[in-house]
Amino acid sequence: MLPKIYLFGEPYGMYKLTTLFEYIIVPIVLIIIRKRYGHTVRKAFLYGLLTLAFGVFALHMTSIMGNAIMLQVSNGAFKAHEVTSSFGFWVFMSPWYLVFSALFCVDFRKLTDFVCPSICIVASLGKLACFLNGCCEGPKDPHGIYMVNLGYKVFPVQLYEALLYGLVFIICLVLMFTFSKKHEGYLMPITGILYAVFKIWAESYRTWPSEWETNFLNSGHTYWQFFELITLFGCIIWLIAAIVCEKKGKVPQFATNPLQRKLKAVMEEKFPKKSAACK
Repeated sequence: MLPKIYLFGEPYGMYKLTTLFEYIIVPIVLIIIRKRYGHTVRKAFLYGLLTLAFGVFALHMTSIMGNAIMLQVSNGAFKAHEVTSSFGFWVFMSPWYLVFSALFCVDFRKLTDFVCPSICIVASLGKLACFLNGCCEGPKDPHGIYMVNLGYKVFPVQLYEALLYGLVFIICLVLMFTFSKKHEGYLMPITGILYAVFKIWAESYRTWPSEWETNFLNSGHTYWQFFELITLFGCIIWLIAAIVCEKKGKVPQFATNPLQRKLKAVMEEKFPKKSAACK
């Protein structure tokens, strides 16, 4: 859709340009909304870097897993793709936030609520990059958008995805400054459910390059629809658990953890006077 853009004499395609922009926009979004949670600029920036690190991990894990499964079902005939742009964020990022919260005694509910808008905006920008790059084409449609690299009009499913995920981002922000002030820990599962539903719908219009993707296990559905069902069911269970915990007043706390208790015990054993003075 758009030619490469040259910055400082270097060519940048839409994927590369969008990725660079995402590295900038994630910390900026968190810095802008930091006052909602009383964070300093430094801490918001730190959580931004954390989100980017977890996001890159999720990106590669999704691609590795997808390629491995496709190679198995195709008996090695499948041609591995490059890293995908918007799959697996909720599946592969959330456990790492839980681990981080447990290790550093951070409130998991507040942390996931805080970083959620940045994840949503990345999902939207990723599909916008697909549209601008002219890939991930939908089926032929005489009333659709003309794709230069194909030479015909298609149903612009990736454009609709970008708009829908942008809507999820807006919903997330609205809930953050209204609903989540009294009910913490709901944003990630709610946005994950919305994302999965929109993605499953979009995949019904996707024209993937191989039969193993478009007709996964002879089911008539794409592999990625099965993948997003994992996100959908996982986030539904997560949401139910958050509701039950809040109703019963038994919300998981990470005030201490075994590692910190062990370190404290070692410090008290080696430096008893200093530890006593600190108390």
